[in-house]
Amino acid sequence: MRFSLLATVILSFTLLACENKIEPKQNEGSRSSLLNQDKPESTVRSWQFLIDNNDFDQAKRLADKKTIEFLSEFQQYMETMPEDTLISNSKFISLRCSENRNKATCYAKIEDLNFQETYNDTFFLIKQENKWLIATND
Repeated sequence: MRFSLLATVILSFTLLACENKIEPKQNEGSRSSLLNQDKPESTVRSWQFLIDNNDFDQAKRLADKKTIEFLSEFQQYMETMPEDTLISNSKFISLRCSENRNKATCYAKIEDLNFQETYNDTFFLIKQENKWLIATND
């Protein structure tokens, strides 16, 4: 998971290095609805939105301990990037999640709207305290 997540995030932001800033897709008032963790699908959608908009502090609320550590490292890296190159814009084409007790795996096909490219990603989740969290796969 760490490699897949790291590779996906770094690739997304590397590709965006030359792009102009894109405004977040939702206003600030709707961000509270993003933290819905009732289902793996809603957690993944919220996670992707927050990562697209570099809202790492909110994304940490959707992450397990190891993923929070990864996000903190990545956040430090992103602070060295020019601010106008940081916003991504993606759309789920498909999202299918499979649950097994307190673990879930979600398979997504995502379109990068900036570059009009499609890629596949896998999200691993764990349920802690009745909330689905993005987790590393180790």
